[in-house]
Amino acid sequence: MLLHHKNVGTILFVHGIGQQKPGYSKEWQKNLKVFLCSNKTRFIEVYWQDVFDKAKEKLVPQNDKLYSTLMDVLLQDFAKRKIRITDWLRKVLADFVIYLVNKNLRNDIKERLKKPLLKIDNKGILSIISHSWGTVIAYDVLFDFFRKKRDIFITNLFTFGSPLWLLKKADHILSISHYAGAHKLGNIQLWINVYARGDPVGGSLKSFDVDKNLLIPSIPGVIPHTSYFVRNNRYVLKDIISKTLCKKM
Repeated sequence: MLLHHKNVGTILFVHGIGQQKPGYSKEWQKNLKVFLCSNKTRFIEVYWQDVFDKAKEKLVPQNDKLYSTLMDVLLQDFAKRKIRITDWLRKVLADFVIYLVNKNLRNDIKERLKKPLLKIDNKGILSIISHSWGTVIAYDVLFDFFRKKRDIFITNLFTFGSPLWLLKKADHILSISHYAGAHKLGNIQLWINVYARGDPVGGSLKSFDVDKNLLIPSIPGVIPHTSYFVRNNRYVLKDIISKTLCKKM
C-alpha cells in the first residue's frame, strides 16, 4: 500500500483531440489518486478545446494548399506503417493539421498551457501528463520556453499516445523548424513516452531521445488510444505515473 503523506508537487493535465469538456481530468485524477503516494498533490487541468472549436471553421480555406499537402503526407506515412485509415482517424488527422498550419491558432492554444506554467513556483516538482495532440502542445510550449530561455523546468514529462513521431518528416512542409531535429529539451529532467499496442496515433519517440519509450499492452474492451487513464489501466496509473512520481521523493 502506498503511504499518502508525500508531496509529489504539481501535475498539469493536457488533453488531446476530441470533443473534450471542462472537467475532463476529474476522472483521470480520481483513477490516479488510488495509486499515488500523496494526498497533497496539486492538479491543474489545461483545457483548450473551446479555442480550437471557435477557430476551426474559419481556418481551413486560407491554407488550403498547405493543408491538403500535409494531409497527403501524413496519410501516406500511416499507409507505409500499414495503419488502417478509419473515418475517426481521418477526422483526427484533419483537425491536427488545422492546428499545424495555423500559427495564430497554435499560439492561442499554447497560451492555455503557458499561463498556468508561468504562475507556478518553479522550485517544486512539476509534472505534465499529456495525451494525444496534447503531447504536441506540451512539446511546442516547452520548446518556446527553451528557445526564449524562460526559467521553466519540468521534472517529469509524460506523453501518452503521442503523434509527435509523425512530425519529423512533415517539418520541411510546415517550416515550423523545430520538429525535424526535435529531441529532449534542456528544460525537461525526465521524459517518458508511452504508447499502447494497437493505438494508431501513438508511437515510438525513440528519435526524440526520450528517457523511456514504453510500448504497453492495450486494455481489453477499450479503444487503445483512449485507454491510458481508465480505472483498470494499472500499467499507466500505477507502474508508470505513480512509481515515477513517488520515486522522486
